[in-house]
Amino acid sequence: MESSIRAVNDTDHDVSRGVLRDRIAELDGLRALAVLGVLIWHLTGSMAPRDDSYLAEILMRGTVFGRTGVDLFFILSGYLIIGILIDKRESPNLFKVFYIRRLFRIWPPYLVLVALYWLGYWLQGESEAFNTRHGWLTQLAAQLSFNWNTLMALTD
Repeated sequence: MESSIRAVNDTDHDVSRGVLRDRIAELDGLRALAVLGVLIWHLTGSMAPRDDSYLAEILMRGTVFGRTGVDLFFILSGYLIIGILIDKRESPNLFKVFYIRRLFRIWPPYLVLVALYWLGYWLQGESEAFNTRHGWLTQLAAQLSFNWNTLMALTD
C-alpha cells in the first residue's frame, strides 16, 4: 500500500556518508507552486493597469493569493530544515556543517541574481525598476548584506 506522502531519492546526498537523502516530492511540488504564485503576482503587479478597470480587477483577484506563496514557502522550508536538524542532532559539528552547507547553497544563486540586477541596470539605466536614489554603492552594499528590503522601505 502506497503512502500519500512518499519519500523519493534525489540527487542530494550526504557527502560524508555517501548516502542518498530521502525527499518528499509533494513538498517540493508545493514549494514550487508557492514560488510560481509569487512570480505571477509580481509579474501581474508590475504589468497590471493601475486603475479601476475590469482587467485590473480580474488580474488582482486572480493572482492576489500569490502573495501567500512567500509564507507557504518559508513554512515548508522551516519544516524541512527542522527535519534535517532533528535527523542529524547527534552529529558533533551539526551547526557548523549546517550553516556552511546553507551558505554554499544560498550565496551562489543570490550573487547571480545581484549580478543580473546590475546587468539590467547597465542595459536599461535608471528607472523605477533599477533605481539608485541612495547611490549605487549603498544599493550594492544593501544587496550584499541582505538589507535590500530596508533600503527599498526607505525609498518609498
